[in-house]
Amino acid sequence: MQTYISTDIYHDVLDQLEELFATFDPSKPDCLRTRLIMILGEEGGIWPSSCRNGSENESLKRAA
Repeated sequence: MQTYISTDIYHDVLDQLEELFATFDPSKPDCLRTRLIMILGEEGGIWPSSCRNGSENESLKRAA
């Protein structure tokens, strides 16, 4: 499955990921995961299907 997002959001996500890795602190790996989730979800609108609400999960099950 491919997902297309606006070019502006795409480049914003890339910029934030680049900054995240440039400032990564190996002594705080949990911070890396949290920031990745925030960048992908809040900025890119990319979430796992487990984050869907009940009605969205039903339509996902029917589509499968």
